[in-house]
Amino acid sequence: MNTFARFDTYGHVGNITTVGKTLKIRVAHTFSRKNDRGDYDNTTRWNTYTIFKDSRAKWARENLKPGDLVRLEGEYFEDSYDKDGETIYGVTLACSQIDLLCPKAMRDLWNEHNRAA
Repeated sequence: MNTFARFDTYGHVGNITTVGKTLKIRVAHTFSRKNDRGDYDNTTRWNTYTIFKDSRAKWARENLKPGDLVRLEGEYFEDSYDKDGETIYGVTLACSQIDLLCPKAMRDLWNEHNRAA
């Protein structure tokens, strides 16, 4: 039986960077949590997703911009490397699918329309 660790998440694009043959996409995830006073506080966390497949990376470079709402899915795994004789551990979020759900420009237009109404 095959087993694997998968993610399926939504968030807003922060920046897109080419690193070697891969594409790194930084995505913000915001959620609300009730505080001790009963009010809701927003918390934003950032994750960096790596796209290894050339055709998917090309699509992302050509179609995604900061602020766009995206859906990402893929697998995550631990990795490590040596730096100055010390082992550095990390986690790779390997993105196998990315979808543009709402461009920032469309969301801005929607918000402007609703403020005017």
